[in-house]
Amino acid sequence: MGRFRLDDLSASHSKNKEHVCFPLSKFGIEGETSKFVYASSLDTLEPLCNLPSLMSWFQFQTQSNSVRSSRSLQELEVFPHVKKWPRDAVVHQEKCAAFDQKAERARTISDYKATINILKVNSEEHASDIEAAKHVLKQFDKEEKLMVRRMRKYRLFPTSEQRKRLRQFMGTCRWTYNEGVAHFRKTNVYKAESLRDLYVTQTTRKVREYPEDMGPPPEWVFETPKNFRYNTLRKFQSNVKSAFSNNKNGNIAKFKINFKSKKDSRFFTFCEDAKDAKITHVAGESRALLSISKMKNIPIRCDPGLSISNEIQITNNNGFWYVVISRFVRPSDNVNLGRTVALDPGLKAFMTGADLCGNAVRIGRGNRDHLENLRNRAADAQRRMSEIKNICGHRTGKQWKTFARAKRAFDCATAKMKNCVKELHYQTCAYLTKHYNTIVLPIFSSMQMVKKSIARNHTYNKMLLGLKHFQFRELLRAKCELMGKSLVVCSEMYTSQTCGHCSRLHLKLGNKDVFECPHCNHVAGRDVNAAFNILRFTCAGSLAVHTIHR
Repeated sequence: MGRFRLDDLSASHSKNKEHVCFPLSKFGIEGETSKFVYASSLDTLEPLCNLPSLMSWFQFQTQSNSVRSSRSLQELEVFPHVKKWPRDAVVHQEKCAAFDQKAERARTISDYKATINILKVNSEEHASDIEAAKHVLKQFDKEEKLMVRRMRKYRLFPTSEQRKRLRQFMGTCRWTYNEGVAHFRKTNVYKAESLRDLYVTQTTRKVREYPEDMGPPPEWVFETPKNFRYNTLRKFQSNVKSAFSNNKNGNIAKFKINFKSKKDSRFFTFCEDAKDAKITHVAGESRALLSISKMKNIPIRCDPGLSISNEIQITNNNGFWYVVISRFVRPSDNVNLGRTVALDPGLKAFMTGADLCGNAVRIGRGNRDHLENLRNRAADAQRRMSEIKNICGHRTGKQWKTFARAKRAFDCATAKMKNCVKELHYQTCAYLTKHYNTIVLPIFSSMQMVKKSIARNHTYNKMLLGLKHFQFRELLRAKCELMGKSLVVCSEMYTSQTCGHCSRLHLKLGNKDVFECPHCNHVAGRDVNAAFNILRFTCAGSLAVHTIHR
């Protein structure tokens, strides 16, 4: 079993990069504690064990290791900054209490507002009472901000007539968005209030001035509710503002707002105001009924007692209709496990972790073959669609039926691939937040790897981007907020090439799955060795910590 000294961590970085510099003096670790820190090398002392409760299309394995020395990895917790990583339990309890008192607080706020309206009749006599009531309302507003809000997507089951109306609404909203884009390109005007009088309202007292080759909306546009079309212009205004902001901050050199295509209508979204949307729950039935402007009683599968308090979004994805509703979620009760794990993201294994107890976990080892099979099915369906599209002249009915079958196969394969990756993300987040209090995750820039990698082929890039590591990090951050855990985002510089025993670099490692140190003959799994290095170097302060999400 290997061990490493603080002297090794503090070794100077030589020009030939055989040693790595890990300064520790700034943390004030002195005396007996700073002499030695022992750790498990996390090599294969015990076999990998599958978790039966988490068996899925990907492998989920754990590995237990013993520490040869009496002093273990847990001594890394003596560093002062490591003790500051866990989330404050008091703040988490305040968020739980704010959610539990939501209904009572809403009634109290309503009573205070009614009292203020009564006192305003004689505002001069009751000025002090009004100020006191407003002060109490400010305290309630602070409690409101403590609550955690999440977006939830629910499946809609519209009838054939309702689907036809929804597609009509979506097409009109897309036309309104494109009119805003065309107007912006000619006049540089993107304010939703200015565009509303030109392309939303049917009658107005203002004088309408249209650019060249543009005019008032046709009559069929007004069959779609006005608030749908205006919310589309608000979305367009938000997109333009984001583009200007990114350009100003130097994130992009230039930008061009593109038109929305009918081919992308499956992923187009239109919004409905909260005051015009309502969910009616039917007693004794699992489904409820959603009502929006000019359309009533759309069957929806949702949670019992769900209500609408904010703007909702209606979207179509691969022929399935969904509604996205914002709602408050109660955080889970915080259970302080006192455990820390470091993760090494990758391609062959989605996540490999090592914790301070000397245990290792490997998640998603079998994902590559399964996702590649789905990707090949989608590519084959796309090839069959291209063959029919490239036919010159008249296409027979049999060919169009073949095209329709290929399109359905393509949609099914891509949807299943997305669902598999989503399942991988959710199960990984659930396991990590259940067993650990602090999760150390390095930044895994897939896009930068694809841009800089000239030798890697197109298939490798698709596999790398298909795992969606950034979406996983955002999901894990949101899950940690609900569960009362901490997410530490750090760098992973040279963690795969650094030996877990002597802390020297192995620059000729390449893509080998087994790490064999040429200096001390230490042998370990590549990903486990990298996760172990991320753990010990982040705890020791040698790797930069970018953000701590609590």
